[in-house]
Amino acid sequence: MIYVNLPPRIHPPSNIFREGVSKLTNQPNHGLFYLDSASIRIFDPKRPFSQRHHSPMREHPNEYILENNTIVTLTYSDLLKHSADFFDVGARGFFDIHPLRIDLNVGVFTHPSTILAFPVVSVSQLNDSVVISCGCQAPKKKLCEHQVQVLYNLIDRLYLRIFFDDNLRKTKMQHVAKEYGLEEEAELDDFFYVEYVNKSFEIKPKIKELLPLNKATNDYFREHLLPQKNIVLLGIIDEQSHTKMAIIFRKHKYYERFVVELFEGQVSRDGKLKNPFSPVDPLNLIWKTQKLEDAKFYTAISKFQQHFTTDKSASVLEALKIIVKNPLNLDVYSHEIGQSDNVTASSIVKVQLRKTPLDVKLSVDQRKQFYEI
Repeated sequence: MIYVNLPPRIHPPSNIFREGVSKLTNQPNHGLFYLDSASIRIFDPKRPFSQRHHSPMREHPNEYILENNTIVTLTYSDLLKHSADFFDVGARGFFDIHPLRIDLNVGVFTHPSTILAFPVVSVSQLNDSVVISCGCQAPKKKLCEHQVQVLYNLIDRLYLRIFFDDNLRKTKMQHVAKEYGLEEEAELDDFFYVEYVNKSFEIKPKIKELLPLNKATNDYFREHLLPQKNIVLLGIIDEQSHTKMAIIFRKHKYYERFVVELFEGQVSRDGKLKNPFSPVDPLNLIWKTQKLEDAKFYTAISKFQQHFTTDKSASVLEALKIIVKNPLNLDVYSHEIGQSDNVTASSIVKVQLRKTPLDVKLSVDQRKQFYEI
């Protein structure tokens, strides 16, 4: 065993910290270690337990070792046997133990109470023992009240126990792994990890880009990859006045600029527009609609009604997309300026407004047992 003196406020060791300790002590980076308020203990799992744990450890002022025990095998009776005093699980806040840092088989815990000072308690589970450290002044010939409370929470609360119980963790991971097609993998810890979340836990894939095979993923691809199907609606016809509104594409009379306008005209028996035509101010129609898509459409039309610039900004392109979407399903006409400078029945030609066909290509690469899109 190797003792490395550290400041009392040291945090639980990370992978970088493991490497730092290994370099500092010239020990290989495969040993398990745990943390107390003043030192880090490094254990070589290849050494027999009797050689790793000498009697001086039992006399350490901050730690207590439960030999031949794990969190899984530890019972409430064991806690009573090793406890220095009786404990009341019905006491207020007994199950409010909170992890400052928690990972597989190791954690650092405290209590959020602002009334009583609760020392930092660290727990490390080795192959055949549980080492628990507390910085309080109580002698550690037996478990102090803080150690007992933390251990009881680890045994009783699934959101903490899952970090120390391999079978429980595997069972919970298999439910999640099924959506990824990985439920038959032997080592699910290689693909998923457990994250503590406010007295609960979440199991997440280690590969962030890994997508589950479920309805949510299918809906995502359908929304982002497949073209949207527009609902076909009849053009808006005012039945009282027998008029119909239409979109007119034309060039500006003087500036040769692209212009989009709304016009309204009489409707013949066969549904075609006939003279006279009158322009429609789209901004006045915004106040008459309660649909957001319609309001965006009228705003986009107004943007191209007096389009004097060649600006191709994002807002201009977005407005053009909304016009092409044509949520009101209005008839669309192109003005033939050679026929007449004015918009009349004889100077307009009906056209189809639609998006260009999409050419979607997916690149799929196999990386081990996964496919990367």
